[in-house]
Amino acid sequence: MKIILLKIEEGKTTLVDVFRQAMQAEKETFEFYTALIKKFESNPEIKGMIFYIAKQEMGHYELFRIELETAQKFEDFNVEFPMMHIGP
Repeated sequence: MKIILLKIEEGKTTLVDVFRQAMQAEKETFEFYTALIKKFESNPEIKGMIFYIAKQEMGHYELFRIELETAQKFEDFNVEFPMMHIGP
């Protein structure tokens, strides 16, 4: 099994970067579980449970994708209208 570490550099890593890394981790975890399914072809119960877990990982991926889109909009908005979120 591959260990996945987020790379965060203080002052350089954006929220968008973190979401992209998290999405990659979820994708790789999904791939791990789907590869594991092949080892349990003869046991439908275990195969089904592993498939369920793999689908959960893709659900996490989708959540991060949605959050990524929101974070990108926020970052783009802040570039176009600096200090817009400071208030009156």
